[in-house]
Amino acid sequence: MKPILLDFTLPLIGQITFPAYFTLLTLGLVLAALITVREARKLDLDPQDILDINLYMWIFGIIGSRILHVFADGHFL
Repeated sequence: MKPILLDFTLPLIGQITFPAYFTLLTLGLVLAALITVREARKLDLDPQDILDINLYMWIFGIIGSRILHVFADGHFL
């Protein structure tokens, strides 16, 4: 896999770079949120609550992965 997915220059902004891992990870998270909201509507659940739960899962997933990284790599001791 290429490390850079897209790389281009805009006249007023400058160079724009999209790293492959971050771009595909973000795309996967957004698609998962859209699918869960669509399924929530089918099951007569509140889509706003489901979207909030998705946001909490993203936040705590990032925090938890960072904590695991600190402990697993020995940076804490």
